[in-house]
Amino acid sequence: MPDPTPAQPQPLIGYSQPPAGFARQAQAQTQTQVRRRRVARMMVVGSAVGALLLTVLAWRVLDAEGRGDRRDTTGSSASTTGPEGRSSDSARDSSSDSSESSDSSNSSGSAAPGAGEPTAGAASPSSASSQQPRPEPYPLVMLDAKNSVNLRNPDAEAKGRTGDIRFGCQSIGCELESDTSVFLQLYGKPGGTLDECRRMLKHRKNHRLPLAGAANGSEICIKGPSGDIALFVISTKSTAMPDIAFLQGALTIWREAA
Repeated sequence: MPDPTPAQPQPLIGYSQPPAGFARQAQAQTQTQVRRRRVARMMVVGSAVGALLLTVLAWRVLDAEGRGDRRDTTGSSASTTGPEGRSSDSARDSSSDSSESSDSSNSSGSAAPGAGEPTAGAASPSSASSQQPRPEPYPLVMLDAKNSVNLRNPDAEAKGRTGDIRFGCQSIGCELESDTSVFLQLYGKPGGTLDECRRMLKHRKNHRLPLAGAANGSEICIKGPSGDIALFVISTKSTAMPDIAFLQGALTIWREAA
């Protein structure tokens, strides 16, 4: 038999390991590239900002020069037209002064003949205010079946039932009555006035006023025998029990206003 062939070992086939300094060189190159890119970006940004600043500066310089030119033209036009404008203004002022003086002399001359003469039909404010009667308020006036009230002096207690205004309950709802005074109840919105009472009472002759349709807040116009006009505003009406019924309210009187 032949002799066996001796086996010879073969080297392993695979990737060779890089040298030890290769990784450091690659890392250094990468960092260098990053720095270069960063520097390039900063240069681009700096150049853009510089160009923008130069543009703004140039615009401001041009704007300042334009303003200076406008001031120069304005000043020159004002200096050329100034004296003429002043002369025309002074002429207008003098003419207006002369016209005003002539108008004032004419008005004084026309007013002089009629000065001191009163105008026909005109009345002074003092006389007009004296002719208008003043209201006399009596905020608390009470009437029942035993008393009465005189328009001449409502605060003074009248003897028994001898006053101008009396309150009674001979009918349902009670009533106001008088021998000399005239009554009229106002309807509608509250706020009766002297003129309204005077107009409504002009041709009235009712000496008795039933209170069935009256309530708290109702207004009653009264005309006394001496020409006094009164407005009675009911604040409390109690007529449910005729024996103790009463009427309370505020009375306003205008003397000799009829």
